[in-house]
Amino acid sequence: MTSARHVLFLVASTREPGHVGNTEWLARQAAASLPPDTTQTWVHLARAGIPEFIDQRHTVGSYPMPESGSVMRNLLDQTLACTDLVFVAPVYWFSFPATLKAYLDHWSAWLRVPGLEFKAQMSQKRLWLITTNGDRAKAQPMIDSTAMCAKFLEMPLAGVLWGKGGAAEAVKADEGAAENALTFFGHPQQGISGNQVTRSSIVYAYNGYLPVFASWNSGEPYTGKASGTKDIADWSGGFLDGFPHGPFVLVLGDRQTNYLKFDRGLVAEN
Repeated sequence: MTSARHVLFLVASTREPGHVGNTEWLARQAAASLPPDTTQTWVHLARAGIPEFIDQRHTVGSYPMPESGSVMRNLLDQTLACTDLVFVAPVYWFSFPATLKAYLDHWSAWLRVPGLEFKAQMSQKRLWLITTNGDRAKAQPMIDSTAMCAKFLEMPLAGVLWGKGGAAEAVKADEGAAENALTFFGHPQQGISGNQVTRSSIVYAYNGYLPVFASWNSGEPYTGKASGTKDIADWSGGFLDGFPHGPFVLVLGDRQTNYLKFDRGLVAEN
């Protein structure tokens, strides 16, 4: 991954041109906090003209490099040029909009272009999801799908930002989502597939969409109960020189939801 940050926003909404939906609005709020030297590329998939994916995995078995200047070559080049890939995807029928699904189907072709090493290149990038709908629980299938896509390509899922959508401009009334957007693209922790979000003087570090550990804004470690984006969370773990060190467990309610082992802030082998 190059040191210069290049964020590719793939807008999956099918709203008419000129209309900014809830999810894109939330993504624009998050993007506004990126450092000025960050390259931003915005692609509206509904207007990209993505062709139908033809599945020849079990016949020909491979795919040629998309032709120079074609829609899919442009999307491939944009995908490989970024350091951070952001799905800007409202929930459509509990899942990805068809525009994003069509783009993802072509990953199956790119994985089979001889010499491209698509999976290896993608593993050096971060994946993010920004989404809105009327009910957070009903967004979970799409969040899970995003996490599985990231896992398959060995990409860190750097964060998920959800806002309450539904009616036009509904997300603008979601103060929590707007607040989280301001720090959503905060610099990821070294060695942690996550990002930091600050709320109520506590900094939460995330692995995927789950908070892994927390500290006060002063840098002092925080262990105990706190209200995070996933309800009441109970952290347990040790810190060394201000970094999480050793086994770290997050419990939500009566179930353990995450376990990681750290070595001075770096994820260690379990």
